[in-house]
Amino acid sequence: MDAREELNQRFLELDSFPKKVSREDAQNRGRKFEELVQDLFSISKILRKGSYHTSDDKSEQIDGALNIDGIRALLEVKWVSSGLAASALYSFIGKVEGKFVGTVGIFLSRVELSDNFLKSLRSGRRQCVIVIHGEDVDDLFRPKFPVGAYLTGILDHLSYDNQFHLSAKEFLRKNKRSRKKKNDIDPLIKRALESKDYTNIIYEWVEDIGTKDAIKLSADCIETYLKKTDIGAIGDTEKTNVVCLFREVTKRLPEKRIATDWLFFDELSTNFKRSPLVDFLESFSSRAQYLTDENIKKFSKRLSKQWNKIEGNYDSENRIAFITELVWGSLDRSTKRSLTKLFLSFIDSGRRSNFPQMQLANTILSGSKKRVTHPIVREMLKENISYWFDDDRKQRRWKEKVPEWYCRQYHKWQPYLRVPIEDVVDEVIEELTKENA
Repeated sequence: MDAREELNQRFLELDSFPKKVSREDAQNRGRKFEELVQDLFSISKILRKGSYHTSDDKSEQIDGALNIDGIRALLEVKWVSSGLAASALYSFIGKVEGKFVGTVGIFLSRVELSDNFLKSLRSGRRQCVIVIHGEDVDDLFRPKFPVGAYLTGILDHLSYDNQFHLSAKEFLRKNKRSRKKKNDIDPLIKRALESKDYTNIIYEWVEDIGTKDAIKLSADCIETYLKKTDIGAIGDTEKTNVVCLFREVTKRLPEKRIATDWLFFDELSTNFKRSPLVDFLESFSSRAQYLTDENIKKFSKRLSKQWNKIEGNYDSENRIAFITELVWGSLDRSTKRSLTKLFLSFIDSGRRSNFPQMQLANTILSGSKKRVTHPIVREMLKENISYWFDDDRKQRRWKEKVPEWYCRQYHKWQPYLRVPIEDVVDEVIEELTKENA
């Protein structure tokens, strides 16, 4: 076992500890994680100094000092499960800004940081800190991951595009495409990229190819399509040809897990709204059944996060609705529940019934059993009523006013309840009354 493999093994062992631990165990885990990060950068030959305190009478704690292609970087390593306050970031930014001009900071968090936390990087300050967090760290410790090249790529991303974060997945995707030569393109893909419409004969091109060739060709289609669409080097006819070629190739893939499966869904879920691979999803969605439980969990989490980000943007909702409908059967239970709750909120909103996101909501809810939807509707009613209850519980007629208003406001949820909505509202009010007695 080489040094990188051993380091990855230590990381996986540390990462397997329970999420909730005592304060002392959490501190020990944080120290061990800091040591792991320092060892990783040391093996990658970019660590210049381990943890230290500054000697300028400020006695600041620095978790490490790096030299990345001549650029000096200070390191801050965190493993906080309950969510970091923005003050932690401001404190680190202050350390970096207090050093010599040109010094940058690397804020590395094992736990994925919230959007609000990341937005605090753009609070009017000069951009001098880059962020590595969540799934980036998983990739960072993988034995074959190019740590030095990744950090250089992030610095380029910050310098040229004023973006403080470049995910490890996005870096690998861009890096892989940049290395692919033009003459590496499969002859069938090359023909598909011609401006002539070949959709009527494409099935003949792949009619006799074997499983092994189909696997390689499907992966090549994905890589080529991503590259060409990213730089706008593909016209409508070529797009149609490649999509058709991919559809025919996937029919010849084996009924078992292959590397192309996660390659596709990983790339798609990096950015559901903008990924060109949406064009391939209709013919490839059935392959989700071959993903590992870990892959399904990651994919589901990303989809749920995307819905939370775009809620209220009807155009984006409609686009993601198409994707969600095709992969719904493969999502994990937790994501299905959270999205079912979101779709229930659509029902009493101002969204039009003929829009894709509403059609999806109706399809999912109509296909769900009441034993699934009833507790979710009850939970939503309790959340909504509790706001009124907290503010107006001392009003004289609250017991009469609340049931009537909520039954009228949310009567569209009745089909998803086991009993009349009036009974559920009364039950929730009685429960809230006891809780606030």
